[in-house]
Amino acid sequence: MEYREIGKTGCKVSPLGFGMMRLPLKEGGQAGNATNIEEVDVEKTIEMVHYAIDHGINYIDTAFNYVGGNSEKIVGQALAGGYRDKVYLATKSPTWMYKTENDFDSLLAKQLERLQTDHIDFGFIHCIDEESDLRTVQENGIIDAILELKRKGAVRHIGLSSHTPAL
Repeated sequence: MEYREIGKTGCKVSPLGFGMMRLPLKEGGQAGNATNIEEVDVEKTIEMVHYAIDHGINYIDTAFNYVGGNSEKIVGQALAGGYRDKVYLATKSPTWMYKTENDFDSLLAKQLERLQTDHIDFGFIHCIDEESDLRTVQENGIIDAILELKRKGAVRHIGLSSHTPAL
């Protein structure tokens, strides 16, 4: 497998990552954000993740809201038994849920619990799609919060995600 360094992070990742949003369903098809966990073929998903990692994929991407919040739980299960140490784990924090300065910290604590890990390799502030999203992040001290968690090692590298071409 060929690996590429991401910016100045020192992290060398596979050019193909494993996204954990469109998980396979027991009855066929793929999951979305509103999918009930009982519909997801968790066993098949974990098998797919293990296969990908065993064959060199080392970047796993999820988010707080994927599959109704269950994607992170499934990722945690899939990375148990030594697989966590073989990957760079990326997840995203939901901007639309920030109401106070403590929200980022409390959401990250929930994410770490779901993911069964003590750190996130790539932590993204999710869905900075409008100027109002950026204001929400700024007004609620989210930048300072994520920088503090980076300093403590809970989030190794930070970034923003967006679904729009430009703000």
